[in-house]
Amino acid sequence: MLTSCYVNSLKLAVERDIKAIAFPAISCGIYGYPVEQASKIAILETINFLHEHDSITKVIFACFGDEVYNAYLQAFASLNNAV
Repeated sequence: MLTSCYVNSLKLAVERDIKAIAFPAISCGIYGYPVEQASKIAILETINFLHEHDSITKVIFACFGDEVYNAYLQAFASLNNAV
């Protein structure tokens, strides 16, 4: 479900010719979804989508607090090393 949230949002952005998009740290809050997993999904799905669609030029991940910010940094680093 989280994967489709990112993919569908990015698809809508492309359909509407939006060049920049910002995502809050989806599923990284009060409901207890693992922050590390949510951040990996966010980064991986966005990178995969952008490899196929180059019309979006800027993606911002809004992280609330140091724990979430650090999880996103770690996710990006680990996925960036794997690519």
